[in-house]
Amino acid sequence: MKYVQFLILPGFLLSWLLSVFLKPNPETITRPSRLGIVVLSPAQENLLKIRCYVCHTEKPGEVPENQMKAPPMWGVRMHYIRRYPDKTVFVQRIKEWVKHPEKSKSLMPGAIKRFGLMPALPYPDEELTRIAEAIYHLPKPSLMQRHRCGGGRCGRGK
Repeated sequence: MKYVQFLILPGFLLSWLLSVFLKPNPETITRPSRLGIVVLSPAQENLLKIRCYVCHTEKPGEVPENQMKAPPMWGVRMHYIRRYPDKTVFVQRIKEWVKHPEKSKSLMPGAIKRFGLMPALPYPDEELTRIAEAIYHLPKPSLMQRHRCGGGRCGRGK
């Protein structure tokens, strides 16, 4: 019994020390992804809000379909991740599209038909890289969220 007491006290002490010194950084935001838990910086979250979510909704069903300006970001991600599962290629293709969108190179012709062609955006290359990396790690919406958006067919009806 004496040995158990000697093991419990150091165990509690060790767990307390770890909890004090290994606290999560409040400057980061964790989000689930198809690759596990991913940490997005507040800068990445902010870039998505000020650069992307102005037109693209963050989650399905946030805006009524008749008020949408562009396809939801998760839909954009879904089309690009299917075609370009490698992160490096995904990031490069998103950056190319944002800088020089062309109807002939679109992965989403239905979105162009509904919303028109996205304008070219002259954002700095470093900023586009951070945005594209954040989009790559966006979590897949729940089935309920997708259902609110026509079963994943935003703009095509229910």
